[in-house]
Amino acid sequence: MSSLGKKFLPNIFPKDFPPRLVQSKIGIWDVTREIPQGLRLPGTRIFSSLNQVKNGLPYFIRFLRDVFALGPVLLVIYIMCAIWSSFEPTVSLYYSSELLNVIQARVQGFDSDSHALLRACVMQILIVSFSALIDRWSDKYEAILRHRIKLHFAENGLRSTLKFDLPTLQDPEVKSKLPSANYSLSAPGDAWFALTTLRFKVTSILDLVSQCIFLIVAMRRQQFGPIFVAMCIAHPFLIDLIDFDLWSFNFLQSCNNANFIRMSALQILSYSERFKRDIISDGAAEYIESEFHEAKTKLGDTSMDRLGIQWMIQKPSSLRILSSLVSELPIFMFCIQSFISPSTLSAGTMAILRQTAQSIQWCIRGILLDSTSFAELVTNFKDLYILSELDNKLKEGNVQYPARDYDVERGMQVEFRNVSFAYPGTEKKALNDVSFLLKPGQLAVIVGVNGSGKSSLTKLFNRLYDPTEGQVLIDDLPLSSYKLSGLRRAMAILCQDHHPYPVSLRENVAIGLPTWKATDEEVTMAIRQGGAYEFIEKLPKKLETNLDPVDMSQCNYKREMPPVFRKMMDAVEQPTSISGGESQRLAASRTFMRLSGGEIRLLVADEPTSALDPQAEYEMYQQLLNQREGKTVVFITHRFGHITKHADVILCMKDGALVEQGTHLELMAARGEYFRLHEVQAQAFAQPSGDGELVGDDGSETEDWNL
Repeated sequence: MSSLGKKFLPNIFPKDFPPRLVQSKIGIWDVTREIPQGLRLPGTRIFSSLNQVKNGLPYFIRFLRDVFALGPVLLVIYIMCAIWSSFEPTVSLYYSSELLNVIQARVQGFDSDSHALLRACVMQILIVSFSALIDRWSDKYEAILRHRIKLHFAENGLRSTLKFDLPTLQDPEVKSKLPSANYSLSAPGDAWFALTTLRFKVTSILDLVSQCIFLIVAMRRQQFGPIFVAMCIAHPFLIDLIDFDLWSFNFLQSCNNANFIRMSALQILSYSERFKRDIISDGAAEYIESEFHEAKTKLGDTSMDRLGIQWMIQKPSSLRILSSLVSELPIFMFCIQSFISPSTLSAGTMAILRQTAQSIQWCIRGILLDSTSFAELVTNFKDLYILSELDNKLKEGNVQYPARDYDVERGMQVEFRNVSFAYPGTEKKALNDVSFLLKPGQLAVIVGVNGSGKSSLTKLFNRLYDPTEGQVLIDDLPLSSYKLSGLRRAMAILCQDHHPYPVSLRENVAIGLPTWKATDEEVTMAIRQGGAYEFIEKLPKKLETNLDPVDMSQCNYKREMPPVFRKMMDAVEQPTSISGGESQRLAASRTFMRLSGGEIRLLVADEPTSALDPQAEYEMYQQLLNQREGKTVVFITHRFGHITKHADVILCMKDGALVEQGTHLELMAARGEYFRLHEVQAQAFAQPSGDGELVGDDGSETEDWNL
């Protein structure tokens, strides 16, 4: 706040006094409100933070420049229509009063100017016609301007979101500013909302000023004119002082009503399609219905309406009566004046003044009740650009991969030096003091039970996260020194939990090599290598199939859907379900597409066959091994197979630590964690001997670990 504001209004602004918290229970809601201390003057929240307005003005100017660049003529038309909409009520009131006065004079038998009557009628018709024409222009050009603004800022938001790394995206403050994944492009959008809010504020003020001027001019000859004008203006300020609107507070609402929460959970359980199969299979419908009825009975008449509705309902009767009486003060002034000087009043004048008074009161009340203060409005414009100004938490290096003095023809060298890592927001270490060296061209296998830290390693390879402690080196240089785009272009990471993209299967595969426009032959080769060719060929649209198409269709009908609508809805492309194994094959195909570009120097496959049968698993590993030339290859698995016997080095993880490393023979001879895991899986294929011992297929006894 400015020094002037601090000097003359020391008790108005909440930050001058610490607020007090007031807790209340309204229906199912527990409400905690922040009540500002000190003097509260009506309307002060509109100007509650002058510094905030000042800091946000550059963003407001930037927004206007962007909108002007999108359509200079459109913006001018939009502004002119907005200005007319603010003055039109006053102009219409003026000519309506002229028309009523002429009509009243003729009704009372006084001589009146016929030309004046005709002029008033013509002007009224012209104003109505012109307003309708302006509304038509406003609707037409406003739609175009809204479309351009919406797409412009949607593209900006997309660009800003795509640049963020994982730690930045997982920051709660950044999350709160990101558009929802379900955000519809058909919605108006935040940018348009900010512009329309600005228009409402400006036009409301212009409308208020014009109507106040009209009222002052109309009442200038009345004995109680100034008092009447003062009452019209004072009413909404008085109401704002005594009537505490919920949205004028900072408040937190929560629901701890166990019965309402249980009913909500049971409703989700009943209506959600993903639970339907289990409910039917388990015969749980009757149980759910019974539990819902019991919770409903316990809830009783406790209101579960929205908090805003319940807040309005609980307003005291005395406050309602006072508010109604204050709103009628102007009409009481008419009554007093009718006794003192009845000749100065006419029915037409009273009707127009009455209408004007109510319009002014509603206009002021609307401005005061508007929860978006000028500071918040400017903040809305700032939020439109805040994402583009946020920096990633992972700082970009300046070395382009590969470094000029390093030979990468055999593959990428990866070294972990005393690396520890904890995910953002957690204290538990997923990795603890891990050190190893993978030489160029080596085949490494990382093994361990679930939760041992295997997958966490992969997230450090391509720098999705930075280590909490220690250092990761690529080709003898710190990973953080490289430019991320070039480094990641030299890596292919195949994970077990890839999700199909909501585009065609062709694009799902081709996007693995985004800088290359893949041909049909290249895509077909990739899906053959990934093992997805057979299931894709069985689909009606084959590679053009979209597994999760964007569906914007909606049918509105009464009682029963018309047959023609049903046929049209049935024709809309529906989501296609695929198995976990097919999803892994599709992800593998994308990886093979990426490998075909010839730039990959590190291939990491994290549990790529967890949902595949043994034959498919063998074929997948063979295809991946065929791509080994010129690459360092890392396989991560908890299932032992032939792949471990061919590894140059095996890293055995346990509880986030690297407990063993070496070849298969070396680790088996050490009889440590790797040996234990190997023997546990080997027992599944062992044959029981006559004395109860487990023996392998070759007759050798297996170790009993009493697991």
